[in-house]
Amino acid sequence: DLSRRPAWISPYHYRLDWLMWFLPFGDSRRNPWLYHLLGKLLANDPAVSRLIQHNPFAGDAPPKYVRAELFLYQYASPGSAEARAGQWWTRRRVRSFIAPTSLAQ
Repeated sequence: DLSRRPAWISPYHYRLDWLMWFLPFGDSRRNPWLYHLLGKLLANDPAVSRLIQHNPFAGDAPPKYVRAELFLYQYASPGSAEARAGQWWTRRRVRSFIAPTSLAQ
């Protein structure tokens, strides 16, 4: 959500968004927790659904595929059109991080 104010969380940073921040610094295959998370998303696991702000599949059939995309996030410049629209962030897609995958794969 580009309009969400940055969170102030201290001193404990062991959160999903914090873990995901480190993913682009290495190979995705060295982070087995990420593949476990994707598998749980594909199974529509309620415990994992609570980790994300909005699960469009909640109470419905689980997704057939999931993927991971890498975006570069930056603060919106003060006075910019994004900031005036209430956005704290801007982003641009960098690349695919994990190709679409299913439980069958």
